[in-house]
Amino acid sequence: MTGREVLPALGIYTAAAVAEIAGCFAFWAWLRLGRSALWLMPGVLSLALFAFLLTRIDAAFAGRAYAAYGGVYIAASLLWLWIVESTRPDRWDLTGAGICLAGAAVILFGPTAMSTLPDRAPTGLRAIPCGIWALGFVSLLTGCLERADPQPLADLPRHLRSVGAHFRSV
Repeated sequence: MTGREVLPALGIYTAAAVAEIAGCFAFWAWLRLGRSALWLMPGVLSLALFAFLLTRIDAAFAGRAYAAYGGVYIAASLLWLWIVESTRPDRWDLTGAGICLAGAAVILFGPTAMSTLPDRAPTGLRAIPCGIWALGFVSLLTGCLERADPQPLADLPRHLRSVGAHFRSV
């Protein structure tokens, strides 16, 4: 996957995660929260959208696309926990999500994933900076949550721009 393909892939993975979590939450609401069975209709549609979106990932093998998606799903689940269920993730949640995102980056951008696509030259260690950035981002966010200090998040746009510049240069 080249630098130009990273942002669309992240967008697809994010949309897939929202669709899957929303679909699963519809079943949760019906079975665990006593909501109407009518919640199942949008839930099933959301799960179908999730499955469709994962087929849009540019990967030679479905298993690699799904494995890399797992890290994004975990991070998105914690955002759902925080935003929808009003429960703030703790440092252990965020550390685990960071490790998963780093692993997803290695799977998706590593040389094995690239070698099955003959029109793209494998670049070897391209996933390492992405994985390190994911862990750094989680460390920054964890520090903000622990101190309840939003100030370090002010540097986030600068960090995101530097990551984007890295992938455009790859």
